[in-house]
Amino acid sequence: MNGAETMEAFFIRLADGAAPDATEAVADQVAMLGGLVLMATGHGSLVVALPREAKDLIAAHSVVALIGGVTLSDEGAAAEALRQRFAANAARQLAHPRSLPGPGSNELDPQSSGQVGRLPLASLRPEPERSPT
Repeated sequence: MNGAETMEAFFIRLADGAAPDATEAVADQVAMLGGLVLMATGHGSLVVALPREAKDLIAAHSVVALIGGVTLSDEGAAAEALRQRFAANAARQLAHPRSLPGPGSNELDPQSSGQVGRLPLASLRPEPERSPT
């Protein structure tokens, strides 16, 4: 990938019975192909931004059951909330990229949290209000 490609959003669903670390493996491949993890679900699915040319490479991953395009409505509060979360997660990854471990290594860059998408992703759940102390 030469960096000049247009990025597109894709939903990735892992195969049933995929290993617990499969989501991280796919996220690492997304990063290696120049993509970003926009959102990770609680069930191991991912929403990613990838150069279009990388879609087939991700689809060929042994734990990927489905990869399909994502388009959000131009209107609506829910679509806007997702766009904001996607942008926040992408900005975190661009500001603090981690060095990916070599094949077979379980070591993560100490700068990263070890979570999918290189850094903690912004939650879709609103943070509880804290009372002043």
